Order: sequence, then structure tokens, then C-alpha cells
Amino acid sequence: MATLNSGYGKSSGLFEVRFVPASRLMGDHVNGLQPVAVIQYGEGEPSSLSVECPSISIPAPQLNTENLVEIWTSSTPVTMDEQDGIAYAANEQALFGLSRLEETQDQLLDTLTYNSYRNILRFVKEKGYSNLLRVWNYLSDINNEQDDLERYRRFCVGRFNAFSEFDAGFEQALPAATATGLHNPGLFIYFLAARGTSQPIENPRQLNPYHYPPQHSPRSPSFSRAIMKDWGAHRQLFISGTGSIVEHQSLHDGDVVAQLTEILRNIDALLEHAANVSGTDFRHKCTTSTFKVYLRHAADLRLIQEHLAYALGEGTSVLLLNADLCRKELLMEIEGTYTRKGG
Repeated sequence: MATLNSGYGKSSGLFEVRFVPASRLMGDHVNGLQPVAVIQYGEGEPSSLSVECPSISIPAPQLNTENLVEIWTSSTPVTMDEQDGIAYAANEQALFGLSRLEETQDQLLDTLTYNSYRNILRFVKEKGYSNLLRVWNYLSDINNEQDDLERYRRFCVGRFNAFSEFDAGFEQALPAATATGLHNPGLFIYFLAARGTSQPIENPRQLNPYHYPPQHSPRSPSFSRAIMKDWGAHRQLFISGTGSIVEHQSLHDGDVVAQLTEILRNIDALLEHAANVSGTDFRHKCTTSTFKVYLRHAADLRLIQEHLAYALGEGTSVLLLNADLCRKELLMEIEGTYTRKGG
């Protein structure tokens, strides 16, 4: 077990995220902050990085002009270790964990997912960070069938079963989440958990995923549209992977620009609803934001790049990835993390 000490000023304990060129990620500290976790993306061999912290390599091709690395940092001391197949870093308020499970040909994805989530839920509870805030899921062949059921739906079944076994009222406190598809075998999961409580933020334009009709999955997708966490000095809003969906129906089949417009409407609705229920304006000048954009077809980037830059802002940190999505008709998806300084 290793403990790092920053010696920097008092903080509320939150973890912050940035997308940094791999060439600039050097040393044990990043601008005076403690590295918590590093996530690399790309189909080749991961870069050799000098930062000492839990890391994982996700085989999703990047579409940025420069290779970026996702790094989470803390301004308070962190402890790093590995337990039960989960590499993690934690400070007094938050824990970040990473896990990769191999998938065998004779194993159903719902079983693998159930085992993984059961392990994660047990782990965060034992460590004292039982509030699961945000989960990222990357699974292979997400839209293919396995024993006559789409693999994404099998993933939903396994996740639901783990949550329901762990807590009968789990639907009241589901994390924000993203689930996207890779062409490499295995189940890659990383997550952020915390002490204390958080506030689910739903989208008035969309049906709560937990209440989706069974046409989408035998078991409901188990996530919140967004989660707001009050860290005391600062607040964060974690927006789940957001697609061109209104109520529970996909819109604009085959039109990536129209899908982007609908996604941005959904994100605006989430930001407005978060402000209404929490009193926090995440559009405020004291807010920093990062976005991850998933495109099913890499060639669509040229169609939406200008619209994307205008909507998210030229100086906004954006990671562009080529990945399959949870519904075959969806061409893109956007997730976001907003950090409001000063409450």
C-alpha cells in the first residue's frame, strides 16, 4: 500500500478529471496535484507513462488529432492499493477504482457483469465509500447477440441483478453511467465512489431508465441520467452517456447532426433541472467541464465537429472516441463532468 502526500492547501476531497496529451503526463505530480487514476484509449499498445497510480487501457480508437490521456487528480493525500482484482486510489472522501475481467467463450455476459458488479458493490461498502457516483462500462460486441439476446441487454440483466441483490431499494440511488462497445474481448469497468450522499438528477425530457418498458431490456438499465455531489467547498455534476432519446424512444435515425442537436437539448435540460433542484448553476464561470464524445462511425466526425465546437465551446476539454453504442440506431453519445468551484 502506498500513500502520497501533496502538502497543498485545504480541499473538499473531490477528484478532478482532465484530458492531457500523453507527452505532457510526467512525474509523480501533475501541476501540484496527486494523480489518482490514468485511463488510456487506443487499439495499440498503451504508452509507457511515468505517473505512478492505478491505470487501465481501453481499446477504443481515439479521434483527436493528438493522443490524449484521461487523468483524475486529488489535492489531498491519496492511498493506492489493489484488492479483489480492483486497483484503486482513495482520499478521505472519494475512491476511484479500475477493473478488467476476461471473458471466456462459454460465459454469458450477464453472468460476467453480475460477478463484476457484485464484487464492486461489496468492495466499496467494505472500504466505507458505499455511494457509487459514476461508472464507466466498456464491453465487447455490444450490439451482437449471445444466445438469442443482445449483449447490451445481457449486460443490463447482470447489472440489475447485482444491484437488486445488494439493495432492495437500489433504484433510488443509482449512479450515473456510460456503457459503450468495443471490438476487443473483455469487460472494462472503472468507477468513482464516495462517502456521504449524492443527488440523482433526472431529465424532464426523458423517462427514468429504471422505468423503461421491457422492449429495451428484460431488466431495466440501472443508471441515473446525472448525479450531483456536494463536496462542501465544491460541487460536481456527472452526466451519463446521453443519446438522441426523448422519453424512451430514439430519434433521428441515420442523421448524426440531428442526433447531436437532440443530445445537446438533453444536456441543457439536465443542467437546467440540476440548477432548479440544487440551486447550483453549472454554466457559471467558476465551472470547469470535460466531455467525452462517442461516435459509432469515425467518418461522422467531419459532419459534427463544427457544431460540437460551437455548442461545447472552443476551449472545452473534449475526448473523441470511436465506439459502438447501446442502441444500434444511435450514432453518437456525449457524457460530461462539471466541477463548480466555490459551491
